[in-house]
Amino acid sequence: MTQVCRIQYDSSKTGMDELWKQAVKDITDGAFTRIEKALGGGDAFASQIIDWFNRGYFENEPEALAETVSCASFLGRTKVVAHLLDNVCLSG
Repeated sequence: MTQVCRIQYDSSKTGMDELWKQAVKDITDGAFTRIEKALGGGDAFASQIIDWFNRGYFENEPEALAETVSCASFLGRTKVVAHLLDNVCLSG
């Protein structure tokens, strides 16, 4: 089981937008370069993933969270990998 640690969720989040839904699909399908491009590449990709994580979008998407670590690693986005790994607690 995975749980997120040390992050305050944005309680004003009212739902997932279409970009989030597409990101989850692309990430879980392994379409890493497609989602990177859709999010603007480089720093824009990193900022969006970190923002979604901080706002709790991954809370009910453990598969997408795990695949996002793989995605960010594959793309060389070490800032994203470090943020996710620093803020996720794994329990058994």
